Amino acid sequence: MILSELLDLLEKYVNDDSLDRWDEDTRIRFLNIWYKKILNEENWYFLIATDTSITATPATSTYAKPALMQTIEGIWLDTIKPEFKLSEITRKERETRDWTQAGRPQHFFLQGSSINVLPIPDASYNLQIEYIPRIPDLIALTDTPVFDDDFHYLIPLGAAASLKKTSGGSQINEGDNLVQEYLAGMDRMKKQLGSGAEDRPLAVKNTWDLYQRDEFSNT
Repeated sequence: MILSELLDLLEKYVNDDSLDRWDEDTRIRFLNIWYKKILNEENWYFLIATDTSITATPATSTYAKPALMQTIEGIWLDTIKPEFKLSEITRKERETRDWTQAGRPQHFFLQGSSINVLPIPDASYNLQIEYIPRIPDLIALTDTPVFDDDFHYLIPLGAAASLKKTSGGSQINEGDNLVQEYLAGMDRMKKQLGSGAEDRPLAVKNTWDLYQRDEFSNT
């Protein structure tokens, strides 16, 4: 389904004039909340790590993150092999050691939109970065979710549950019924599209949680 069809299905699930209080932008926001919740539910086969490379230069320790990076899987010098992998370092470790001596990068940490390597490079190094890319929100009316369209209906189903619970009164019970339908559909989706840890390719990872784990909150 494309976004315009998800909006139509949201209206069907709400099935009363309470939806009129929410403009289209708000409805789309609720759809995207539930889109992200679904993406975070499982180690889905379609969430695959990608990689890029940057050149570390002498006396420079800070570099921009890849534009679409959501979570980082690792950084390596020159080639992705265990012996060349940089270890992630904590704030305390950074503060309790002297990093003034330049050398071959051995550690990294993330800060805001930057990747920082330590020690400060003493020469040029090729850094290989593997990361999970961010899946963008549904914005244009022709946008479509990344997973199997058999389960696209779960997005407006969850959004309708939140909207009904937000409305209060008798809508809460109707929202509860939608929640149960959503949970049953999510179980089917996990059985069909989820991957067990024992047979999942190493590159396939879970994604992020942009919202609270209370699936039925409107926040």
